[in-house]
Amino acid sequence: MMVLEKQGRREDTARDQHTVKDARRAGLIDRHYQVKHVSPTVEHLLWLPDLVSHTYRRYITHGEDLVTRLDAQTVTIDLPGTKSDPLGAAAYVQGVSRLFR
Repeated sequence: MMVLEKQGRREDTARDQHTVKDARRAGLIDRHYQVKHVSPTVEHLLWLPDLVSHTYRRYITHGEDLVTRLDAQTVTIDLPGTKSDPLGAAAYVQGVSRLFR
């Protein structure tokens, strides 16, 4: 099962569904693989990306080195100044989106 954060805007949900559809078409996930959209209040692990990004921001702004403990478990994506969609960039890096070619 794949758990995605329940989106507030229809466009964001449509992008998630498009990404899942492309992943299925590419054979990256099985056609019968369950995908659930839930709130972080239901699935607490959905807070993890926020926690990691906050830790990384504290490293940049305050020099706190706690983020170095995550080096082996995270990937940093440097976006050019013309791109502003981190979710789309992550989908591209994972090979499930053609957005950032």
